[in-house]
Amino acid sequence: MAKKLSTFLCLLIILLPLLTHGCQHDQDQLERPFKIFPQSLTDHPSDRMLATTAPIRISAFYHLGNVLNDRIKSAITNQIMPAAIAYYQSALKVVRLTRQISMGNSETQYCAGVNVQSALYDGVDADIVLLVTAVRDTSSDYVASASTCYISNDNYRPIVGHIKYNIAYGFTDDTTYNFEGQLYATLHELGHALGFSAGLYDFYINPTTGARLSASSDVLIAKTVNGVSQYVLTVEPLRTKLRNYFGCSTLEGAYIEQQGGAGSAGSHFERRIFMNEMMTSSTNTDTKLTEFYLALLESTGWYTPDYTMAEPIFWGKGQGCNFLDTKCLDTNKATAFPTHYCTTLDVDRCSFSNEAYAVCGTNYVYKPPNLNSAWNYWGDNTAVIDIFADNCPYYYAYQNAVCRDASNTDINLPGGEYFGQESNCFTGTLGTGSTAPFCLKNTCTEVSAGVYNVIITVGSTSVTCTAAGSVSVTGYSGTLTCPDPNTYCTTTGSVYCPRGCMGKGTCSNGVCTCNSGYSGVDCAYTGTISFTEVQDKYVSSPSDIYTPEEKSEKKKVIIIAVVASVVGVLALGAIACIVIRMRRAKMRGMAANRQVSPSNGNGYPVSQSNDYNGGFAMQQPQMNQQQPYAYGSLPRR
Repeated sequence: MAKKLSTFLCLLIILLPLLTHGCQHDQDQLERPFKIFPQSLTDHPSDRMLATTAPIRISAFYHLGNVLNDRIKSAITNQIMPAAIAYYQSALKVVRLTRQISMGNSETQYCAGVNVQSALYDGVDADIVLLVTAVRDTSSDYVASASTCYISNDNYRPIVGHIKYNIAYGFTDDTTYNFEGQLYATLHELGHALGFSAGLYDFYINPTTGARLSASSDVLIAKTVNGVSQYVLTVEPLRTKLRNYFGCSTLEGAYIEQQGGAGSAGSHFERRIFMNEMMTSSTNTDTKLTEFYLALLESTGWYTPDYTMAEPIFWGKGQGCNFLDTKCLDTNKATAFPTHYCTTLDVDRCSFSNEAYAVCGTNYVYKPPNLNSAWNYWGDNTAVIDIFADNCPYYYAYQNAVCRDASNTDINLPGGEYFGQESNCFTGTLGTGSTAPFCLKNTCTEVSAGVYNVIITVGSTSVTCTAAGSVSVTGYSGTLTCPDPNTYCTTTGSVYCPRGCMGKGTCSNGVCTCNSGYSGVDCAYTGTISFTEVQDKYVSSPSDIYTPEEKSEKKKVIIIAVVASVVGVLALGAIACIVIRMRRAKMRGMAANRQVSPSNGNGYPVSQSNDYNGGFAMQQPQMNQQQPYAYGSLPRR
């Protein structure tokens, strides 16, 4: 088994460069610039769109073509898109259009290949219309993308948008966890269509006065941070919220992603600063739709958000201005922020959010020759998995060691771990002889005002953490490391209602009670169609999506790809396997009751791209390998 695993890990490492994905949004918008809608759709003065607001009305028109089988179409039309629309209709208010969005027959207009005229010919009572399409594009690395097609000629708010799913990389596993990934991808992409897009900055309006802003003087500034040019969104109320959160009264605004080319740069939050915020260019396991994203939408002047629909985030909170404007590692490879960054690569601990097993920076050697010198912390062009974070090493989550994903199983402590909604990651030496991460069931109890205990369950035994430090667990050698209960229970261990229960339930004490017909921890899931059935249909009968001509072409492509891959694998495999087996020999002697040493559990990152603008699409969890991933465009997870 060990030999087979070693061989399999060799293949995974070889595939690493092929499995990272970038953002697609800005590229799509560049290729298809939006237009101003040809007629007025409101009775409100164009310079004063601050009248009475009401929940935004969103209508979707589906043009999915023949690249999808019926069940995947149903997943998109009956589950994923309706859930995302339900969120925004609950979270955002607008000054509604007083006339239908309608386009007559005087001129045929297209958006992303869709005949807008046909969709809008009869008129639609909505505040924004979404044209939803699907492709099967194996030449690109995104799961979904989005763009704005038309903006209002009254206040420039987007009123026709486009979202495109790439099924070549989506719908690849059969868990409800994958549904959550697809949902986040869709929420992310709609965020671009609604206004988080570099092309729209020049059309933002002042939320207080209604006056149109200028991208060059009112919305964006440029500065140099750590030797790199950095754009900053200076709009309000986003800037004030960020100043309060980070504890930096001089912060100019939100740092915008400067990497990734036209796919990512310019229309996403900077990863190093915002980490697991949903609107970064590449996301990790613990994605959060936060108040910062809602504040950005409010700063456009087009929306009034309900901030109770936001999720909590803790990365960088209260860390001050230095966290924003100094390098994560100094010239001695040390960090001033040890709770956020790590310094010894390829060491396994817990992710910052306690969401999963994680590896420090990277578990494989990658040294791109064009690495920005400002991020060459080790002096030899070493790059970590998540380059979007300015090459900063942090604990990067393994894909099949996400504690709250019930489809995962014990890895480091057979019989002692727990995977499910009540699980988080903790470290210790239980049964291992050295420090390792574990997924364990836990609850916080408030014993007095502001004073907490953490009860952690290992197998059938529970221990109570009253302070930070090591505790013994009956029946296990070694110790468990307790976090500080007061910090843990008010940050990453706190309970909350995901995305305000998506507008389909009520929140009480951090738990969603779903309306009839809805389920899931966030009430996003409906009983219209089983998502598992959709996945099974896709996995067992992939040919259903292809026409006979496409099947023939696909066979040719596969044959060519296999031949090329074999040559590459034979050339690179020997090197990778030698490295892995040397590491395996080095780690021999570990406790026999461990399934896989975390140090040996190497895997590959799969970026969900942001673009996302891609959509989230997560890889099937793998037993006995912990696989780190990042997603964005919606790249593949």
